[in-house]
Amino acid sequence: AYGSRAKEEKGEEIPKVIVGGGNKEMRDNVADNLRARGFNVEVREKGQRFSGTSDRNLVNQPPQKGVQIEVSRALMRELYIIESDESVVVPQISDGVAPLPVPVVYPTQKQKLFVDSVRQGISDYNQLQTEGLVVGLEE
Repeated sequence: AYGSRAKEEKGEEIPKVIVGGGNKEMRDNVADNLRARGFNVEVREKGQRFSGTSDRNLVNQPPQKGVQIEVSRALMRELYIIESDESVVVPQISDGVAPLPVPVVYPTQKQKLFVDSVRQGISDYNQLQTEGLVVGLEE
């Protein structure tokens, strides 16, 4: 899951990532990769808010379960540049409603670093799982 529900504490805007989910190994790999690239990361355990550990959580539907990532609004503002494009508008839905400009979203270099960090964390997890299978077969 990718969201922006990680609330700022006491009104402060803190760029941070909350990582949870039912797959602890993958969660930890993703968190480690984000930290290694300078992101402020909090790992959540079962019972904590935004832990993402419920079996009803969409990320935990596969047998190996998954990872939930929550991004604070402050970090979201660092990941994307949002501009209004006056040349692109949402058409009128009914009479008397003026067309609205469509926001244009541009990813920043930091967003690319964020995505690469998450991908690397998942890749590291998959590599460990593959190595474990190979070792298991050799025994």
